[in-house]
Order: sequence, then structure tokens, then C-alpha cells
Amino acid sequence: MMPIDVMRMRNSGPSVAGYLDGLSVHPRLVHSLRRAVSAATKSIRVRRSSDNAEQDIGFSASMPFGALDTSALAAFVGSGSAFVTKFYDQTGNGWDAVQATSSKQPRIVNAGVYDGNLVFDGIDDAMVVTGLPELTPYTGLYTKIKQANATTFKIILETGPDGQTTAGAFALYVFTSNADWVMAMGNASGGRATRFPMTSQTALTQITALYDRNETGTNETKLYRGGSALNPTANANNEQSGNFAPLDLYIGGRTASSLFADMWEETLALYDADTSGIRLSIEALIA
Repeated sequence: MMPIDVMRMRNSGPSVAGYLDGLSVHPRLVHSLRRAVSAATKSIRVRRSSDNAEQDIGFSASMPFGALDTSALAAFVGSGSAFVTKFYDQTGNGWDAVQATSSKQPRIVNAGVYDGNLVFDGIDDAMVVTGLPELTPYTGLYTKIKQANATTFKIILETGPDGQTTAGAFALYVFTSNADWVMAMGNASGGRATRFPMTSQTALTQITALYDRNETGTNETKLYRGGSALNPTANANNEQSGNFAPLDLYIGGRTASSLFADMWEETLALYDADTSGIRLSIEALIA
């Protein structure tokens, strides 16, 4: 049966070509600094440094993947800096990424200059989507991010307290002292961690991570950079089964309290359905 939230999104109005909701499979959540869903009106809520006032920021154009309204952002922030308190879920399902603690909020404007993406400082910045209701064997992460090679573990995305050991969880992280990214899943009988070679990123890059608990061996995890598949270099052998669990989703750090990533983020589209057949279409829209 189709998840209720996806049904609600599908039935909320006509799909529009050029948007993610114009494809045959609809996302569970979409966070983006561009209009990725046809009915979306808000992208982020920001806090300005001058007086800690907050304001919602939408888009400057209604066309597919129209840009953030940087004029409204600049008018609100002025010569100060701005930080993101909420990254709105464009699907209308309400799975917003939130950070109420000022010191942990990623930056979007630096001394009057637009950063072009959310900037996580690698020290304490992170955001949380509470109680993400994944209840299928599939997770598809379609992102536009930058994360350079790490000298320590850095969590990019993770559900639960540990995506590799928590039953029904997943994680995407950078591995210590290696040019490796790791896709991990947790099961009652143990975890799986698959490493993929990833050269250092100097700019935003389209990254896709597909998790499938119905598959076996290395087919359970597939990682793509710019649409091209990466071959795994190492793989744990604990087979995964069943469904992903409803857990909190952490962006940029483990439980928003450790293993912080110094990364940039523009877009995250998360699917809890099999998207292998439309992967290229999703990537083309996000790229």
C-alpha cells in the first residue's frame, strides 16, 4: 500500500512537468533552496544576527526549480549574517528540518553575502527531522551537497542514534582518514557498511544513495556521483531485511551532538519507494 503522506501529495493537485512531483514516484520529503515541488511557496526560515528576528524566505520565480528569493533574503538580513532555523519540506507532508539552538544553525548569509547553500561548520551545526515515518524496504537519498575528505568520521545523513547498529536505521557518512564515503544500515542481527571511493569535492555535487533491504550483498547499497555509479571498495556481510523504521533524521551530525560534517547543502529529496527506474530523471532535475 502506498504511504499515506505520499497519497496525500499525489492527490493534492495536478502534477507539473519539470518538478519532482511530475514524476511517477513522489518523494517523502524535499528540502531545497530551489522550487523542486510545483506547489511549494517556502524554502527556509532564517534568523538574522542583528536582532535574532526570523522570517520565511520563498522563491524568486515560479518556473521549475526556480531560485531562492535572494532579494527578500538580502532585504531582511542587511549587512549582518543569517542562519537557517527551518528547512521546509516542499511536499506539504510537514517533514521540515529544524534547529532551534542558535549556535547549531547552519549559515546562509555571511556578513551580508549570500552563501549560495546551507553552510554546516563541522563544529556543532546540525538539523533534525523528527519521527520520519519510513515503513518500506527502500530509502533513496537524492542530494546536492559538498563534503570534502575527512580526517575524522563525519555524518552527512543518519536516522536513529547510530545508522549502522540501530535496527531499521541508515547512514551516509565520510570515513576516517580515507577518501571513502560509507553507506550503512542497521538490522536486528547486525549492521552493513559499504565503502565507496569518493575524491575530494570542491563544489556542490549531485550525490544519490539508494538503500534496498530486499536485495542481497552489495546490491543492497548503491552510490552515484553526478549520475555515475561508484564501485564499492569494502563491504560488511550482514544481510538486511524488513522495513526501515520510523526514526529521527539527523542532517550534519550524529543525533545533532557529535561527528559533525563541515559540508554545504542545497537539496535533499528522500524517497521511501523504489526509485531505481526513475533515478536518472530525479538526478536530471536536481543537478
